[in-house]
Amino acid sequence: MALSASCCIVASSNINPLPSFPFRLPSLWPSTQKVKMGPLSVSPMGFGTWAWGNQILWGYKESMDDDLQQVFNMAVDNGVNLFDTADSYGTGRFNGQSEKLLGKFIRDFRGSFIFHYMYSLYFSE
Repeated sequence: MALSASCCIVASSNINPLPSFPFRLPSLWPSTQKVKMGPLSVSPMGFGTWAWGNQILWGYKESMDDDLQQVFNMAVDNGVNLFDTADSYGTGRFNGQSEKLLGKFIRDFRGSFIFHYMYSLYFSE
């Protein structure tokens, strides 16, 4: 039997951003438009990190981390502040890799980030 749950965590950073990735996404919404959820301002599009660390389905290798940093930078530069992660994202020795990479990547940005974090509890019968 498994019990699944999710929660939201808000993080803030006060460090200047890295030089941005030169590519800009087409404007799907005004970059300043956010969805208000109580005290939170959330980007209308989130960013999933399931593939980060998943060798079996996505062929992840640590050599991809610089490219993932550029993709993360591009998302943030285009107004995304909602990121989905989970402790089980990744396989084998890369279990939890998406969380580690997100932690590394947000250090270089100012602003607030919202993390949708999923976890499961397993019970033996």
